[in-house]
Amino acid sequence: MNRILEVNDKHCYALVEPGVTFFDLYDHCKKKSLKVYPSVPSLGWGSIVGNTLDRGWGYTPLGEHCLAQCGMEVVLPTGQVLRTAMGAIADSSTWQCFKPGYGPSLDSLFFQSNFGIVTKMGIWLYPQQEGFMSCNVSIDLEEDLVVLVDKLTRLYQSDVLQNHPVIGNVIRTLAASGPRDQVFRGTGAIPDDIIDAIRKQRGWGFWNARFAFYGSETMMNARWSAIQAAFSDVKGCKLTNETFLARDSSRLLRADEVSVSESGGTQIGLPNLLRLQSIKFRGTNGGHITFSPVLPPDGDAVFQFYLVGKEISAKHGFDFYAGFHLYPHHLNHLNLLYYDNDSEQEKAAAHACFLELLNSARARGYSEYRTHLNFMDVVAAQYDFNNHIHLRFTQVLKDVIDPNGILAAGKSGIWPREYRKSKTDQGLGLLSSLSHRGRL
Repeated sequence: MNRILEVNDKHCYALVEPGVTFFDLYDHCKKKSLKVYPSVPSLGWGSIVGNTLDRGWGYTPLGEHCLAQCGMEVVLPTGQVLRTAMGAIADSSTWQCFKPGYGPSLDSLFFQSNFGIVTKMGIWLYPQQEGFMSCNVSIDLEEDLVVLVDKLTRLYQSDVLQNHPVIGNVIRTLAASGPRDQVFRGTGAIPDDIIDAIRKQRGWGFWNARFAFYGSETMMNARWSAIQAAFSDVKGCKLTNETFLARDSSRLLRADEVSVSESGGTQIGLPNLLRLQSIKFRGTNGGHITFSPVLPPDGDAVFQFYLVGKEISAKHGFDFYAGFHLYPHHLNHLNLLYYDNDSEQEKAAAHACFLELLNSARARGYSEYRTHLNFMDVVAAQYDFNNHIHLRFTQVLKDVIDPNGILAAGKSGIWPREYRKSKTDQGLGLLSSLSHRGRL
């Protein structure tokens, strides 16, 4: 199941099987000289289908993969084969062109669920452009996260920005540059005064936002002028960019003409493994748990919850690793809890820290958009409107679509009937116990 079935660079889509990785699709497009930039996530070794179905993302203008998906083939638990959207027409010529289809849209049923096995999936691709400009906005003050988020949100909502900005802090930059013990050998979170000294010594801002522009040099420069105007009143703000233009008569820039780096790379569809070194931040046998609640794209809300998360993380001995992914109407407030897999104490602390972060989010009306296997039940329990009608409705679907419970039992908290009471009650019980301890 690792075939690339079609790549159409005129209509800008690909049709792939679940074994196709981001590296595979990039290599295929390069070999065939196809005029598209496939979107890629931070690590390019994963499955395109798997990433998309779990609502993962990449960094081109089509980086929100669940929205760029178009058409699926699904094997149902009965063994029947379903095609969604325009694929419901036999021999459809527009399967990867129109996402809604006719009648109820079924694609979303197979995101983060256990209702079927996706065997083919369409994904839209971004067309090659004349140029690419990698951009960075750096600000010095911790509290200026407020203005950074608000200004970038407005620019994105106004179509000045073309892809989603990633906002990182000093810890994120440090983790990408080497082990933690190179700068701090003590216990607990790295103290603020040491963080401040490091960033000043290395010329870093406290917060750095990266994004990119695509198109002609004239268009990219016009967009950059809008960035300069928007941040002209922010003290201690540094704006930098790097421009790449097509070198030949085609006037189309190939992705491999851009350097594989933090500033380029993934934003133009170059798969790489640069971020993998961050896993060794606290030990060579490193691990991590990602806390990833969804927040409104509001600077004050983002900053206030950052302060809550920073305090909780420090309480459990962890640095707050910020990777905030900003979209026009929401922000994924990522905090990566890195730990040493050889330390049982650190692993237990990371687990406890995650649960406290999770419940601090729920107390403010937030929750996760996806989560690790160990936490699926407790996250599902947080979606509690009208006595958990969302979970109860998915359970009805599970009983109808997969009455024998043969597919991925427990995915996203959706259990077959025979396991349901014990597993669902475990999630509700954990949520209740944390609430009674005053954490909600």
